[in-house]
Amino acid sequence: MFEKAHNDLDILSEVAYKNKLYLNNEIDVDGRYTIDVAWNIIKTLKDNTSEIKGGFGVGFPFHSLDQSGKLITNPEFSRYIDEFSKKIETSRSLGCTAWNCFSCQVNENYTPDNCKGCDQVYVKPRDVMKVMPDIDVFLIADEITPDLLRRIQYISKEYGFQQSDINAYETLCRTHQAFENIEDGRGNVNLPGDMHIISMEDYIYAMDLLSNGVIDIDIDVYSLHHQWVLNNKIDFAFDFMFSSTFNDNVCDSGIKELADAIKSDLANKYSENDILDIVRSKSKRAEVLLSYKPSLDIFIERVRSWSRQ
Repeated sequence: MFEKAHNDLDILSEVAYKNKLYLNNEIDVDGRYTIDVAWNIIKTLKDNTSEIKGGFGVGFPFHSLDQSGKLITNPEFSRYIDEFSKKIETSRSLGCTAWNCFSCQVNENYTPDNCKGCDQVYVKPRDVMKVMPDIDVFLIADEITPDLLRRIQYISKEYGFQQSDINAYETLCRTHQAFENIEDGRGNVNLPGDMHIISMEDYIYAMDLLSNGVIDIDIDVYSLHHQWVLNNKIDFAFDFMFSSTFNDNVCDSGIKELADAIKSDLANKYSENDILDIVRSKSKRAEVLLSYKPSLDIFIERVRSWSRQ
């Protein structure tokens, strides 16, 4: 993939540059390839298990799609990649030419907490993961069992659905290859995917709470890292309101319809500004993105569409 040694800082610079083009609509101009990655992950896992009933996408690019499906860029995308590039240059100014996190990160016991207090590198793995594109999907299962989680992990590995924060070098390689495939029109785009799973019971429970105006929702969300972990950092209500996107083709009947009905309930219960305030209050990142008028316009139009469900 790369001509340079696997721990050369230039690799980070090369992929960061490509990613800046990508986020500014100069590679995947309508986000089609990126979105298809999400639907492919959900459909493949649904087709290969009896328990998975569907799912939905959240995060980028879903929060930046207008009603026609066009991807709208945001100056914030360039800002944080430029910030990342400055960290790389700072590393070079300190005499660093290598990025030694690769070997540390592939340890099966690795977590981002291992990076705290490390003074060997200036650019941390989390810095890389924050600027690399990945796809976040929620899976909905009849029931979550250890056996199902093991099978999802096996199928994901078999089909190359590698999450972004396990192996930074592999993530960089796959991301770089995906960009090249999009540019060359070859398809076969396999960006890193982060998977979360909830039970159907919790999905229905969360929908019921939202319908009644409850915006602090406590349900069990499992996220796949090196292993599946119970993730208490995910704000389900925020993800649902800010960016959740459903596709009938990858969901059993009733899943998208329920989400549409709840969004309609929210639109009837709250004003556009109320929903905007809720989303902004739940995420500093969303607040920054929505300070850009085209992104704000997209969000407001999305909320308006809820009442037309």
